[in-house]
Amino acid sequence: LAASALCARHAKPTSGLLLRRPLVGFYSAVDTYAEAGKKVLLIDADLRKPSQHQQIGYDPDEGFLEYLRNPDKALDIDRGFYVADPKSRTGIILGRSRADVPTDQLLQSAAFSELLTSARQSMDVVIIDTPPVLPVVDARYIAPLVDAIVLIVKYGSTSQGDVRDSFTQIDAVKYEETPIFTVLNFDETKMRDSAYYSYYG
Repeated sequence: LAASALCARHAKPTSGLLLRRPLVGFYSAVDTYAEAGKKVLLIDADLRKPSQHQQIGYDPDEGFLEYLRNPDKALDIDRGFYVADPKSRTGIILGRSRADVPTDQLLQSAAFSELLTSARQSMDVVIIDTPPVLPVVDARYIAPLVDAIVLIVKYGSTSQGDVRDSFTQIDAVKYEETPIFTVLNFDETKMRDSAYYSYYG
């Protein structure tokens, strides 16, 4: 998958868009790029239910949401939303709190656009983690901004109808040349967000 996504890029760095909540094994893609010597940035762009900070066991004082709402504010680098892996060239932009304003305004803001532009210039690969496609529109706002899209499907949980609907909705808003990759996740770990309908349960 990593090789296919790299081949799909054009003159600019590849941005992978993760459309379904990643489970165990999600970081393997990040590790693959990092082990290949690529500078990787992972952005937790799930403004409604951020979780990457929980997965790595780090609780920032402020998250990506706070940055988008007030990009000119100086954040404490030691407790801010950006974490760098000292053993590789991987960085993570973390979320923390849930959005209490319409997320479409934040995802279409100048702050978000400028951050992606800066990330493209300084990183080889930018991976954007988004909410599931069907319950909310956030992924559809981000789809036109990336070079490759990854639709992660959980085995035994996501129905064929949901997969088709997700593909159709994303295909309608992405650029024609942007490829969509589908990944079947076989992880059987029970998580609250394992199905679309329980995402906000």
